[in-house]
Amino acid sequence: MQDKLIQLEILTSEKVVYKGKVKSVTLPGVMGSFQVLYNHAPLVSLLEIGEVKIVDENGNKIYFVVSDGFAEVRNNVVTVLVDSAEEYEKANADKIVREKRKKLISGFVATDVRDRTYF
Repeated sequence: MQDKLIQLEILTSEKVVYKGKVKSVTLPGVMGSFQVLYNHAPLVSLLEIGEVKIVDENGNKIYFVVSDGFAEVRNNVVTVLVDSAEEYEKANADKIVREKRKKLISGFVATDVRDRTYF
């Protein structure tokens, strides 16, 4: 019996970070992480800095830390577009995500009271 697989591409402006057939992918959506499996409903989602977990066609788990971006799911093809992505060992995940968030936040300096307004 052939496994039901989806095509996954993780892209940055510089390169194709990952391309292949996978059983599932878990993505860091802005409203919480979500998993995409075979025959998932079409969607477009904003992504936040976080962990991408891939289960490849052989059942191996592969992890990436990604920056902000978005994902599109359509016809068993998942396209992830992010500013940066790096593969890592699971044990280092939390540290890498914290460092990326800290770097992003430190780049923002409020110069006006309107910049400090939360909605």
